Amino acid sequence: QSHSTSNPTSFAQSGAVVALDKGEEDARKMCEVFQRRRDYFYKTISAIPKLKPFKAQGAFYLFAESPIGDDVAFVKELLKERIIAVPGSGFGGPGYFRIAYCVEDKTIIGAMEGFGKVMKRIS
Repeated sequence: QSHSTSNPTSFAQSGAVVALDKGEEDARKMCEVFQRRRDYFYKTISAIPKLKPFKAQGAFYLFAESPIGDDVAFVKELLKERIIAVPGSGFGGPGYFRIAYCVEDKTIIGAMEGFGKVMKRIS
């Protein structure tokens, strides 16, 4: 077991070399994808009254103000629509929620209908 916990294995070292030598273009493409998803998600969430997201500059999630004071209750409502979010209180931000956009585009697009349903229920 010590060989797997004390030093990187040889195949992992070889992979790291390739990533360092040739990974810049892939990383740039990935950043573009995440930026596009972030911008879309931010724009659509911002269009929903009572939701106030913050536009992160270097993350793969949005942090938004919960439309109700209880962020845990709001996240539970989202879960009923198969939208996974995390209460902001777990990050020292009660009254907010965190939702990732490191998912497929169709998942983000599909979540917007669920957000609409939740907002109708809690209004």
